[in-house]
Amino acid sequence: MRPPAFPTPTKEYDPSYFNTLLRIITQYLLADAAEEGLGAHIDFSTIPTTGYGLAVGFVYNSAGFLKVVMTGDVFAASFGPLSRMGTATAA
Repeated sequence: MRPPAFPTPTKEYDPSYFNTLLRIITQYLLADAAEEGLGAHIDFSTIPTTGYGLAVGFVYNSAGFLKVVMTGDVFAASFGPLSRMGTATAA
């Protein structure tokens, strides 16, 4: 199944944009369910938890909320538990 074409996100909250987005997602899920012969499903477990490194328009999970990377967004690189910091010497 071809993925849906999502509308371009707005900078500020716009009820019309979100209503359109929800309608498109709902239609996609219903079409997926009909094609699979099963209930609609999307696996959200692989969605990144930060927008760092993602292109504009990509979706990430921010504390349980789906957010879209917008032009001008700035994300700090994160360091995992295995990251190591080097030492600096001042002369």
